[in-house]
Amino acid sequence: MVSLTKSIHIFRSGIIPPNVNFSTPNPRIKWDEYKLHIPTERTPLACRSQTGRSLIGLCSSGIGGANGHVVLEAPPPRSTSIYNAHPDPTKPLLLMAGALSPRSTATISDFILELISERPDLSSHISTIYGRRARQMPWRSFAVVTPGHTNKVKFTTPVLVPRNKPPVVFVFAGQGPQHIAMGRELFSIYPAFRESILEMDSVYTKVVGESLLHSTGLFLNPTIDSKAKPLGDIWPIQVTLPALAMLQCALVDLLGCFGVKPNLAIGHSAGETAVLYASGAASKEMVVEIAIARGKAMALVESAGGTMAALSCGVLQAKSLIQESLAPELLGTVDIGCHNSDEAVTLSGLTSSIDLIVAAAESRGIMARKLRTRVPVHSHMMEICRAEFHSLLGKIWERENLACIPNIPVYSTLTGDLLQRDFDADYFWQGTRKPVLFTEAMTSLIGKHPTATFIELSPHPVLSSYLSDLGATSPVATLRRPKRQEVGAVEIPAFLEALGKLVSLGYNSVDFSGLNGNPPLDFEFSLPPYPFMPKIVPYHSDSNSFYRQFEDRNGPLNHGALRVNSQTHPVLSQHVIKGEPIMPAAGYIEMALEFGATVLWDIEFRAMLSLSHEHPIPVEVKLDGAHWTVKTTAPGSRKVRFPLYKRL
Repeated sequence: MVSLTKSIHIFRSGIIPPNVNFSTPNPRIKWDEYKLHIPTERTPLACRSQTGRSLIGLCSSGIGGANGHVVLEAPPPRSTSIYNAHPDPTKPLLLMAGALSPRSTATISDFILELISERPDLSSHISTIYGRRARQMPWRSFAVVTPGHTNKVKFTTPVLVPRNKPPVVFVFAGQGPQHIAMGRELFSIYPAFRESILEMDSVYTKVVGESLLHSTGLFLNPTIDSKAKPLGDIWPIQVTLPALAMLQCALVDLLGCFGVKPNLAIGHSAGETAVLYASGAASKEMVVEIAIARGKAMALVESAGGTMAALSCGVLQAKSLIQESLAPELLGTVDIGCHNSDEAVTLSGLTSSIDLIVAAAESRGIMARKLRTRVPVHSHMMEICRAEFHSLLGKIWERENLACIPNIPVYSTLTGDLLQRDFDADYFWQGTRKPVLFTEAMTSLIGKHPTATFIELSPHPVLSSYLSDLGATSPVATLRRPKRQEVGAVEIPAFLEALGKLVSLGYNSVDFSGLNGNPPLDFEFSLPPYPFMPKIVPYHSDSNSFYRQFEDRNGPLNHGALRVNSQTHPVLSQHVIKGEPIMPAAGYIEMALEFGATVLWDIEFRAMLSLSHEHPIPVEVKLDGAHWTVKTTAPGSRKVRFPLYKRL
């Protein structure tokens, strides 16, 4: 036996150095040029591509002579700037469990929680490893946990992943869900989100003359900058629109950083601004400038005495409420601004008229609430800012001189169907003045993509209930607003839960390494084996009929499990009398001879055995002293007796 220490040297096929004397080595021959090296220990790869990355070759040969060869290049190095340089041991983690059955998935869930409890220092690694494994399994479950607090954590009920990955739709909400703490946790934890916000804030500073972050305190830790001006309960529209656009564009960047990108997009009202960036129709810089321009133009309407209100009723009932609640001279002061779902609309118009309608709706048991805004978007009152709106947005398109064409399908809430035109200044004016046809656009989208997964990009889920009402399956919300007296992280768990839902719905591109801070995985740690559920499956059924097959046989017509009819013994069935196959006399004699008899006499046939029965007839051949008998259970059959003399 040869002991291998470093490598084995083999000549390359068909290449032998000239003047080779195998008995006497030639010192002038450079042997390394003609040898293959088979590493037997960890060896750095020496072959490099033009990019400097390692190369490896894989060969395969088929039985028929076919040969295959492929060269693989190492992936480009990760840019750690978009990840956390050092995983935060106190940050919530997304844990995924995947298996071949719900029961195994639940068992793996228990394994993961035990591992996190025993080794909290390896929590990021455990999340990464099991997150990658889950993407290969048909049944999946997830949980969001903070290391050191696993006692009350429960994984979701395992779900079966769809066979085909559903398309992902980014849904952008309009104004209304904004709050002072929105995006603050993401800004402090995720570099990709923070860098995107800072990049857009520099654009805001250049256009407006001051930083949105430092003038309002948005996205920043409140202890860092105390000079921010309070925004109050109703934000100025010049702050609301840019802040929402920045948050939504940064969410697009953050989701893209972790491998989640949209296949389609749709925006509700002001949310259509961020659709420009998500669809690839415009840059973040242009989106921020458009949001600033829209806010500046719409600020002209803030002092006109208008507002908006949400009602839980359909369009026809809303029109009836308007007719019955307002005097004839006030009928033109309120418009139906948004078609949110079949049973939800938003009214927009004069505040005094809105108040009358809200009161009338509540008296009829219809849920109605005023929105925190002074700008009645999608109403006739927006005509106040028409000229300024066209002027400000028109300058942006003139300067950019670009055709804002989406790279992915976009469903327009202006037309209520697939967008068939470029984005321009007039499109956004029409979307500001006319009603939001969200119901119509979603109905069209779901009709063409019934299995789509909808992800709402918003500070708080305001469209998810509408999405469900319109037929969307499992809508996913990315963030939520903290509840009163709620302590601890809120946005991070909500964001991780959104990613967990996506993986459970069959989305396999989530980058768990980046999500957990790009942790190195070269560590020694034993993971539990896969919990296979073995069960004993008998090779045969435990029945008398099975065991009879193994009984001793005297011959083909003499054994305990003998069954006969025309199908089991087609040769015997050739003996036909009056059109019916019957057992021939020679068959009976063969039964006795198979016991070893050599002489037979006094044979008596008392009845015939028909072979035409549908099911095989059991036949018993039995020895009784010097007599052999044949007996069947066929109806009307009798014993056939054979007195026998056996010559030894």
